[in-house]
Amino acid sequence: MANHDSLKYTPRAIGLHWLIALFILCLMTVGFTMGDLPKGPDSPRGMVFNWHKTFGLITGLLILYRYWWRSKNPPPILPPEIPQWEVRLANVSHRLLYACMFLMPISGYLGSNFHPKGYGVKLFNAIDLPAWGWPSQELYDIFNGTHKAVALVLATLIALHVVAAFKHLFSDSGVFRRMVP
Repeated sequence: MANHDSLKYTPRAIGLHWLIALFILCLMTVGFTMGDLPKGPDSPRGMVFNWHKTFGLITGLLILYRYWWRSKNPPPILPPEIPQWEVRLANVSHRLLYACMFLMPISGYLGSNFHPKGYGVKLFNAIDLPAWGWPSQELYDIFNGTHKAVALVLATLIALHVVAAFKHLFSDSGVFRRMVP
């Protein structure tokens, strides 16, 4: 196997990748289960939803920063032994991952602003963001439905991304080692 150290991601790219991956994994775990929390005055439901929204917005800002930074610092090229069909598939899947990562916080934020009960966004369970939307079941359903649908697509893309990473871990292409510290 050739030495592909010059094809490694920078420490900043690696750090952003793993930090965002951790946040998304936590957000999706909570997101897929928080709807089952009981409602009521003694329930942690509202607090969990508010923390989900807070970390969703933080993650959205990190994704914007990562996208901006990546536009100024293109990723290293793939090793020449990677087949072109894999290169094309990697490019398409990364574009789809970014599209989903953009849509998730946007649709969640918009859904919150049009919640029919006016819940809005309460950062850190303490700071109410100004609500600029109005109670609308129709708009809430559109944005919340988009949020849920994109979550399923994102989960599928992440699963494929992990499978591809393991494929590269067990090959001798060096691709997997590019994204580990």
